Amino acid sequence: MSWQLTILLAAFILAAGYYFARRKSARNSKQLLNGMEDTLIQFTQELEEDNIRLLREFADMKTELENRLHHLAGRVELLEKQVTECLQAPLKLRAETAGHSPRQATAEVATLQLSQPDTSAALEQDAGNHSADARQNMKERYKNLFALRQSGKSIEQIAKKLGINKGEVELIIKLAKQEEQFRF
Repeated sequence: MSWQLTILLAAFILAAGYYFARRKSARNSKQLLNGMEDTLIQFTQELEEDNIRLLREFADMKTELENRLHHLAGRVELLEKQVTECLQAPLKLRAETAGHSPRQATAEVATLQLSQPDTSAALEQDAGNHSADARQNMKERYKNLFALRQSGKSIEQIAKKLGINKGEVELIIKLAKQEEQFRF
């Protein structure tokens, strides 16, 4: 009977060991699942925080670019006014040298502008041979620029190749077009 009791006791010990091992592994797998779940929750929270930070950075960048664009638009407007004033300067000078007061000269310039809607055309008629030579030399002075333009290069490529600002390239091309229009 002792050998039977020993076998029975061994079977009980094996069953208890198996039961406790399974219970412990179930607890470990629950802990493992809980740990993974916590890690995933933390990861998604970090992703959400990163996304919010990126959205803020993009919004700030957009605001900064809009402000810069507004500033540049203001500069373009100012430059256009300056170009207009430069084109009107010979007309004012002509009116002033004709013996009129500054107020009369301004009125005469306004009258000339109304009678000749394009001040560049009035400048061409009133400035004489000197300004005609200067306009004629516009394409000659910037041969490289116009050669690159004729070859199909973009304004950015021309500016980079010649080492000048993009706005300067645009202005030269625009002025050359205006000159060509007023020659004919």
